[in-house]
Amino acid sequence: MIINHKIIILQLIFYSLLFSNNFLISSEKKIEPFHDYKKNKNYRMHKIIKSNAPIIDGNLNDLIWNESILMEDFIQQDPNIFSEPSFKTAVKLLYDNENIYIYAKLYYDDINTLSKNICIRDN
Repeated sequence: MIINHKIIILQLIFYSLLFSNNFLISSEKKIEPFHDYKKNKNYRMHKIIKSNAPIIDGNLNDLIWNESILMEDFIQQDPNIFSEPSFKTAVKLLYDNENIYIYAKLYYDDINTLSKNICIRDN
């Protein structure tokens, strides 16, 4: 019976090393999605002091937004996955110790053609 335990322990060690080694090899080969597309681009949020926070009023004219990076190079998911967006989108991000602030301009040719869905969400 002692021999069986030793064999089982050796098998467990062998398989642990085998799978962990394969995991390391495969994870080294993986490349982040859109790696080439994002290379040398600056995607980050700008930290601000709470007293300089933008006013949440629907207007995007607060001077603090000038300190943030404008992001416009998005990739579409629906209806044409991984293609150029159908419409322009511009986003800036700020944060402080308590909040995240999102500046978003979402362009659309004809707002009257937007589909409107009413559904129950989250209970």
